[in-house]
Amino acid sequence: MLDDSAAYLDGPWTHRTVSAAGARFHVAELGDGPLVLLLHGFPQFWWAWRAQLAGLAGAGYRAVAVDLRGYGASDKTPRGYDLVGLSQDMASLVRALGAADAVVVGHGVGGLVGWTMTAYHPDEVRALAAVSAPHPRRAARLLLRPGPGVRHMLRAQVPVLPEHRLLADGCVRVGELLDEWSGPGWPDREAEERYRRAFAIPKVSHCSLEYHRWIFRSRWRTDGLRYSTRMRAPVGVPVLQLHGALDPVCPPGTAGSSRQLVSGPYRWTLVAGAGHFPHEERPREVESALVGWLREIDGANGGGALVETRTGGADGARDRNETGQAQNQRPRDRYGRPMPHGSVGEVERVPDDAEFTAQEGIEEAQRLLDGGFAFTAHEVLEAVWKSAPESERELWRGLAQTAVGVTHAQRGNRVGAARLLRRGADRVEVFGPHAPHGVDTAGVAAFARALAEDLDAGRATSGDGIDPSGMRLRGA
Repeated sequence: MLDDSAAYLDGPWTHRTVSAAGARFHVAELGDGPLVLLLHGFPQFWWAWRAQLAGLAGAGYRAVAVDLRGYGASDKTPRGYDLVGLSQDMASLVRALGAADAVVVGHGVGGLVGWTMTAYHPDEVRALAAVSAPHPRRAARLLLRPGPGVRHMLRAQVPVLPEHRLLADGCVRVGELLDEWSGPGWPDREAEERYRRAFAIPKVSHCSLEYHRWIFRSRWRTDGLRYSTRMRAPVGVPVLQLHGALDPVCPPGTAGSSRQLVSGPYRWTLVAGAGHFPHEERPREVESALVGWLREIDGANGGGALVETRTGGADGARDRNETGQAQNQRPRDRYGRPMPHGSVGEVERVPDDAEFTAQEGIEEAQRLLDGGFAFTAHEVLEAVWKSAPESERELWRGLAQTAVGVTHAQRGNRVGAARLLRRGADRVEVFGPHAPHGVDTAGVAAFARALAEDLDAGRATSGDGIDPSGMRLRGA
């Protein structure tokens, strides 16, 4: 096991410990201006917000990312993992940081803490951005439907064994959860290793599960009933909900119903191509949406209008082509790397709301692969994944992930590419020789593994030296 030093990662930010609510909280801080308090989710720690720390600071805000109680380098106390107590932690932290209030940005369970603060500590919350986090009264509905988040929640109720499972084999289960809950192409090797190391800090595995135990068990206790009653009060502060379009833990429809519990200005932003961790899977898009929203509420708080956007430009608006079809805004080069707004992209982007049948998707993706455009092929395969029946989703996810692996290889990220290629191969191989739509799973897997081996051995080079046409979706 490691000590708390695993949470002290270098960067442009400043680390310090702040005392609040009878405990010590580790924070990473960057920038000057109005306070934006960033609350991570499970199974992460403050480092999840590294991209947004820099982006918010650059936009003129004081960004503070905190290790929640029981995580990272913050105190691991025997008690205090109910949402009411955790909201008290963060309200006290706002004051300890010398601010009257803060914009609270919370992901997952951090988002549930943020929602709870609006009811229990409204004076300390100037506005709330909930990332992959429905209102707690809507989150309760998730327990009634099967899914990876519910499976984890139920398994967490068993004493001791879940902690051991999280810690086994160097916390490999943490990496598996990140992979299962995200969209294609994330996590990379660095992110997985960082989170596995942070979970190896003594007591983190137990403390993190105590959050889930209270959320589930309190539903049948008086403290939970009191909490549920208190949370009926409508949220009057401005609210931004950012949600991954492919989130398997909480479907966007369930999260979006939270708007019914908000009386103040409300904005819903769907992050295309992202799963449960949009702030890490699509950091630039999330940063753009956050900064645009912050400038809007700082400039003029008014109206209670509902604004629905999909991530793209700084104002969240969607580009349209001459037929009125939605388009991705950010131009990209042929390897999928973002180019400055206003540039002429080297490839035509696949619209966020594009729809393909399986046959159309295979044909278009193969055409793009044959032309060397693995990134755009991945966008096509991802579009098919969005509408595929449940029985086929892992096949399309594996194909998209393999194309992403090729993209990383083209960009020169050999380690990350090899990892993604092997994950994609693992996913498609499961479907065997009789895969739906005639997909050549054995051929795709063989291509992915061979390229991964070439990357490991240094035999494959980046750029045009990587030939995506070898990824044949159907046999000859």
